[in-house]
Amino acid sequence: IYYEVRESDKLEALTRIIDRESDFYGVVFCRTKNQCDEIGTKLCDRGYDAAALHGDLSQREREAILKKMKEHQISILVATDVAARGLDIQDLTHVINYTIPSDPEIYIHRIGRTGRAGKNGTAITFITPSEARKLTYISKASRAEIRKEEIPGAEEIIQGKKDRIKSQLADALSREANQDYQDLAR
Repeated sequence: IYYEVRESDKLEALTRIIDRESDFYGVVFCRTKNQCDEIGTKLCDRGYDAAALHGDLSQREREAILKKMKEHQISILVATDVAARGLDIQDLTHVINYTIPSDPEIYIHRIGRTGRAGKNGTAITFITPSEARKLTYISKASRAEIRKEEIPGAEEIIQGKKDRIKSQLADALSREANQDYQDLAR
């Protein structure tokens, strides 16, 4: 899947995609270390469980971040290609190319991190209007069908959040027979 968005709208598009999913667990690929830090910080500032992974981190810091990711203490890893080499994180639901990769091999390597072992996963690429030709080249060279979709609208995201809250409340009510909770839910 790809979304055509202006550079300035990519963070909003990313958060909408994350919010649309009930259990987002993925890697967001960026081109530079600074971009990783910036996106990771902005996601954390918005309340998401995210961390940046890049070459400027010490080995100890990298291992701590990967441990948190594998233990599902964080659900979003914002990484450069170099930092993500050799990553072995199971059951990723999404790989997002925040920046389009420079060649088809990198694209294949990135998207191959989701949908492993017969499980489902989604690969998403953000492109700016000027990058359409590059995406066509990557699609042909990698023999991957990459279809265009529209960014989820605010109404869809809000409705999804409402549905999840209702489901969580119903689940809690089914486990807890406490009248106080039932009154609060009403």
